[in-house]
Amino acid sequence: MKSDSTRTGKTALLIMTLSLLVAGCEGPMPGKFARLAQPYPAKPKDSPIEVFQDAPPSKPYNEIARLDVHMEQGYFKQPTLKDVMPELLKQARLSGSDGIINIQERRSVLSEIQVLHVSATAIKFSDKP
Repeated sequence: MKSDSTRTGKTALLIMTLSLLVAGCEGPMPGKFARLAQPYPAKPKDSPIEVFQDAPPSKPYNEIARLDVHMEQGYFKQPTLKDVMPELLKQARLSGSDGIINIQERRSVLSEIQVLHVSATAIKFSDKP
């Protein structure tokens, strides 16, 4: 016969596990960047970063870093590009970039968890026309 404390412990563990599955992550996991060129100083937190989703920039640029952001959500909510964009822009600023191009989204499902991985290329505008 099981004691009341054993049942209470198992019930508490079950409730915590279910709440984690339902809630999922509140935001993207910390992103990262990998330099493709010389290092540039990080930009301030409020520095604007241009996002080029539909067409490449019209002025000359150099690719300076590869950006990656990963997000997992509980099974009722699917993460979106809008959800990870703040972290993507943060990584762009940390890399010293002026903008981002080649944004790619990869989605998967792991058990009841919706996964979104976004990668992009950070660019620095060149002074040469």
